[in-house]
Amino acid sequence: MAAPMTAEWCDERQALEIRGVAGDTGLGLVLYPVDTIDADSYRIVLPEGADTLRSAAAIALRVFSTNTIQGYQGDSGTVALERGEGGELSGVIAARARSV
Repeated sequence: MAAPMTAEWCDERQALEIRGVAGDTGLGLVLYPVDTIDADSYRIVLPEGADTLRSAAAIALRVFSTNTIQGYQGDSGTVALERGEGGELSGVIAARARSV
């Protein structure tokens, strides 16, 4: 999936919410750092427990096929963030997701 992404820090949950949509396909990723977002590796866990397992991530995906919209949630994997020379963060997601 290639799509513009938006990110928003949630003070109440102390989490970074990242969302992207391309047509009918959507990706949602929430990073739960120990204290601040930095270059780190976040393990992907089921969404309902992610906020208590810091440093963790939760991921959800919506995919539109010919006659159905299917939702998936991540249950394992990692999100690896790296800091570039200019200070920006980029990341790689390697996740396993199951249908919900």
